[in-house]
Amino acid sequence: MEKDKNKISLEISQVKKKLLNYTYIIFKINAVNEEISDLASTIESQRDIKARQLTGMPKGYGKSDTVATAVERIIDVYSSEYSRLENELKNLIKQKLEVEELLNSLDELEKKVIEYKYFKKYKWWMVANEIGYSESDTKRRCRKILEKVIKDDTP
Repeated sequence: MEKDKNKISLEISQVKKKLLNYTYIIFKINAVNEEISDLASTIESQRDIKARQLTGMPKGYGKSDTVATAVERIIDVYSSEYSRLENELKNLIKQKLEVEELLNSLDELEKKVIEYKYFKKYKWWMVANEIGYSESDTKRRCRKILEKVIKDDTP
């Protein structure tokens, strides 16, 4: 019995953490998307530099083009950073969808409680005021919501 309570408490704290991170995840998704867009533009501009060739110019005596080599290295570095950002974005979107899936299992009042407490980070008395219940009832209601989310999440 005590073991079950500890397990439930641990699961509730994990759900709380996910909920508290939701607004940060949204912010981070937007930031990573912007970073990917900027990086894509930079890569494309570097490729334009590499693609330009002067025609009719002597090829030299087997010496490599140092500018083209440097640009290729830059593109490689940017490409690996682009891949890293894409992976980060996939992970963030996965986390966002997990929270949204949790929210989809709730009714409107339950969603409001979660939104006010975890997304807007209201104090308990503020949440209670918004939904029209006492502070202690609001806390109990939230605990039941989190337990419901955990039960819905277990196979």
